[in-house]
Amino acid sequence: TLSVGEGMPIEISARELKVFLAEEKVLIEECTFRSDDENGEPFITGHAGYGRIDTATRECEFSGGAYLEQLRDGLSVTADELTFRSRENTVEAPGDAEVTFEGGRISGRGIFADLTSSVLEIGELYSGEMDR
Repeated sequence: TLSVGEGMPIEISARELKVFLAEEKVLIEECTFRSDDENGEPFITGHAGYGRIDTATRECEFSGGAYLEQLRDGLSVTADELTFRSRENTVEAPGDAEVTFEGGRISGRGIFADLTSSVLEIGELYSGEMDR
């Protein structure tokens, strides 16, 4: 188990952790992760096959079937690769991704989400559905 971050740190549990102090990075395999909000309530949760954590910037790159869910609003991102920036509470998936949220879902390429404000940007929309 590894805890990384300031403010709302991300806690990561993995089958394997390799820490490289000089390079300020941690490599992980078969991981789950979570972060609580300022009140100690669960804020995000997720899992991935692999990860690379930059301990200086608190940037977490996940791959191998990455999934991240912001629990407060029910916003989730599934992608082959995604980057979570714990200091900004943002997630980005440069390739193909699917986003689900209360009342709908979209799939596309180049997804960016601000998890604090639930603002979602998409570079290329493939499909989408919304409840009325």
